[in-house]
Amino acid sequence: MVTTPVRDATDRVSFEAERRHLTVLFCDLVDSVGWSRRLDPEDFRQVLSNYRAMCQRIIARYGGTHVRYVGDGVRVYFGYPEAHEDDAERAVLAGLDIVRRGPALSWRQTPADNAVQPDKLALRIGIATGLVVAGQVLDDNNDDGLEAVGETPNLAARLQTLAPPNTVIIAEATRLLLGQLFDLQDLGKHALKGFEQPVQVWQVRASRGNLSRYEATRNPATPLVNRTAELAHLTACWTRVRAPQGQVVLLRGEAGIGKSRLAKFMRDRIVEQSRITLLYYQCSPYHSNSALYPIATQLERSAKIHPDDSLTHKRLKLRRLLRMSQIDAEQDLPLIAGLLGLAAESGPDELEFTPARRRAQLLQALVKHLCGLASQQPVLLIFEDLHWIDPSSLELLQQGIAAIQDLPVFMLLTARTEFEPPWPQTSYCHCFDLEHLQLPQIEAIVRNLAVNKQVASELLGYVGSRAGGNPLYAEELTKTVLQDHNLVHQDGDTYRLVGVLPEYVVPASLQDLLIARLDKLSPMKFVAQTAAVIGREVDLQLLARVVQLPQEHLLPLLDQLVAAQILQQHRQNPQQVYVFRHALMQEAAYESLLKRRRRELHQRVAVIVEQEFPQLWSRQPEILAHHFSEAGLSEQAIKYWLQAGQLANERYANHEAVRHLLHGLALLSTLTNPERRKQQELALRIALGPALIATKGPGTEDVQRNYQQAIKLCEQLPESAEHFAAYWGWWRVAGNFQVMQKRAQQMLQLAERLNDPGLRLQAHHSMWASLFHLGQPTESLEHVQNGLALYEHGDFRAHAAVYGGHDAKVCALGEAAQTLWLLGYPEQSQVWLEKTLVWAESFQHTGSLLHALDMCLLVAYYLRAPDTVRDFAARLIAVARDGSVPDYEAKGQFFQGWAVAQAGETTSGLNAMEQALQTLHAVGTSEDVPVFCDMLAEIYGACGQFEQGLDQLDFAFRQADTDHTYTWLAELHRCQGELLCLQQPDDFSAAQGCFLHALTVARSQQAKSLELRAAR
Repeated sequence: MVTTPVRDATDRVSFEAERRHLTVLFCDLVDSVGWSRRLDPEDFRQVLSNYRAMCQRIIARYGGTHVRYVGDGVRVYFGYPEAHEDDAERAVLAGLDIVRRGPALSWRQTPADNAVQPDKLALRIGIATGLVVAGQVLDDNNDDGLEAVGETPNLAARLQTLAPPNTVIIAEATRLLLGQLFDLQDLGKHALKGFEQPVQVWQVRASRGNLSRYEATRNPATPLVNRTAELAHLTACWTRVRAPQGQVVLLRGEAGIGKSRLAKFMRDRIVEQSRITLLYYQCSPYHSNSALYPIATQLERSAKIHPDDSLTHKRLKLRRLLRMSQIDAEQDLPLIAGLLGLAAESGPDELEFTPARRRAQLLQALVKHLCGLASQQPVLLIFEDLHWIDPSSLELLQQGIAAIQDLPVFMLLTARTEFEPPWPQTSYCHCFDLEHLQLPQIEAIVRNLAVNKQVASELLGYVGSRAGGNPLYAEELTKTVLQDHNLVHQDGDTYRLVGVLPEYVVPASLQDLLIARLDKLSPMKFVAQTAAVIGREVDLQLLARVVQLPQEHLLPLLDQLVAAQILQQHRQNPQQVYVFRHALMQEAAYESLLKRRRRELHQRVAVIVEQEFPQLWSRQPEILAHHFSEAGLSEQAIKYWLQAGQLANERYANHEAVRHLLHGLALLSTLTNPERRKQQELALRIALGPALIATKGPGTEDVQRNYQQAIKLCEQLPESAEHFAAYWGWWRVAGNFQVMQKRAQQMLQLAERLNDPGLRLQAHHSMWASLFHLGQPTESLEHVQNGLALYEHGDFRAHAAVYGGHDAKVCALGEAAQTLWLLGYPEQSQVWLEKTLVWAESFQHTGSLLHALDMCLLVAYYLRAPDTVRDFAARLIAVARDGSVPDYEAKGQFFQGWAVAQAGETTSGLNAMEQALQTLHAVGTSEDVPVFCDMLAEIYGACGQFEQGLDQLDFAFRQADTDHTYTWLAELHRCQGELLCLQQPDDFSAAQGCFLHALTVARSQQAKSLELRAAR
């Protein structure tokens, strides 16, 4: 049993060390030494006190934490211990505010102080973003014990040394998170002490206010995907607005689901088609307690008021704007001017009104402004991110909603799921909760970001499985992967996968957003992190054992994680299961754990699952393999990776088998016992061989290399029955059937020495296949009969997962059907062929069914039955695609092309055959190449392309000599004669020689059917 103690989740403090994506701000007082010389120490102390107090106030406003003073410098963290989705933006805004206010600071202690004021304070700020380890460090110099360790704090400190006085400098990683929110100046790359490579540096000039938050931080060029129903509703609402009937629509959903994209799409459509007044309001997370902040910023933007304008000019611009809505200049203009911080021009004496009365009148004036604009022309009012709205703006919005029922006003509002609208649900107020996108729509986003280039199917599946239907997650994950040249190469018009896609990858642009949601959930956060170690799907009983909490204590914590939309609950009787709503949320929670802590938890999970949950790992050994691997326990991990690969082979899940077994091979170098390492590697390679053959083809380099290494290991280890499968695979990939026969003979001798009937069966299996392709059908049939006799006296169905990826009986029956046809017994051939298909279908093994269909195709072609060929080819293609077996799929397409050509569509059939043959050559399938070349040459002849047909036959002859594939040699000579007759109708001498060769070869092989064809 596991005895490692795990603290109660409810006792965990939020400052336990974690891996975090952190933005660090470092502020320095310029020329502090000069200030200390010029000022009395008491005055200099006051300078530092005022400077620090100002920094403290500004940093607190923007959510910075752990303000630490280093001499005259200030270091601040944004993103720990509580993250926000926009920590980089917060840090930059805080920095701009600090350098703006710093020069205005007073250093005098009292107004009566007559000392001469020196130059104004000058500050400089550096900001950097990156990975740190953050947590409590117990020392005497750190008040709260919080410290972030890593490159990022040092980079921020170095950057500020580059900053001119009263400026903010940022690193490239920070810039990438800011989008278009700020006006930046490229300062180039600079060498910094302690950093090997020059660092790209940017100066922040100002915040941009002319773009919506969505347009500034997202990619608005990405097209809207699959919002047809919502657009139909919005379009219907706009039609009613023009009646005029006011309409209010709230678009609600999680961050990144596409609310703002949908609002922008609708805005652009309306603006393009109609003459309207557009009002845009943006709530801010930094101003959720600033009364009417979105209203004030919208008025300043619409009036084009600039901070550098004079007071008179600002008033003039405001008056000009409000004149459009025809509001009362005497009563309302002073109230709205006051909202913008402009002194009232005229109006009632403000002393006569209480603050509450003035506020009420201001709200009324703003509603009148909206109604006045609507009296001129339709108004589209967009109000974004209501989950951040301040109370006064929300009250104003409610009043506006009540006032527009009979006005041409379309209010289009966006908010996250947690926002509950306080206004009553009336006939003109609607709320649409946006659903997640389906996989095809996520794939469409990926392709669009790839600029319509071809994208590897593995990459599409990778993004689709992790995005969880969220378009923002899909976009950011796609950009992260496409920009990683270790994973993806752009090859012409295709993005080709060249590396192994990582199990965990959270784009930097989403780090803060995801971790911010977790940070709000302490102490449930630890439960989420532990669940993330277990996996995307978490069994309640297992989680309770790992966190060491009774289920009655754990369930309330899980309920809160469900309410926060981190997890969703599923019931799989009798188990209760929780699933992370998004794979990226799971990965973010996992990545936040220290590596040491991850290893501890993985080991704990592995031991508990192994001892107490056999129903989990018996079906999926890869679960245990994964946890043991991540725990650093390689011996146990390899054991279960091998089991997982073998089980996948049995299920013909070839791609999964390859992945599991490669995981095991990758861990071998950590084993210290050389003999044990060799034994484990051999077992892994024996299991890997059939899966590689199925997924890549027998002649590919990976397959060859795998079996070469397996044979080398067999030679280094004592002879054993377990080695036989390695020799069988070594036989399978030889390519040359003369060599294959010799290796098959060696295997037969080995099987006899070991006195194992199963091994003798597989030795006969290799012998009948070798002899068939060597053009010795009679001898091949003898080994078929011996093999079938052995098969009937034992249960050898499990061999299909190890030897060739197909059942020996299926192969024997099919080989007998082909051999009997060659020997001149077509009726018996048909009987055996039917047995082949019946047994393969009852066997319920994909590889065996594919093998049976392949042989059915060949016999149907021997019989010249194009309709039958077409039917078998269609079935072979379907099964091969479902099992992701490229060589069988290509075979089906080749035969399908021949059947199409036989039906009269020679050009399209020929094209299909040529394309399929290229694939077959690439995967190294050589045994049937003479048949393929014969078929292709025949269709070339039908198209009048005699030279191309003869070239194909020349290639087939060379291939037959190289690989010793003689079974179809007689037909190649006969086809050559047919083409020569067509090409040279007046000279049959050359063709006659070909027909004589065909007769000679067929007779030497006792191939009566081929002899009859050659004699016609």
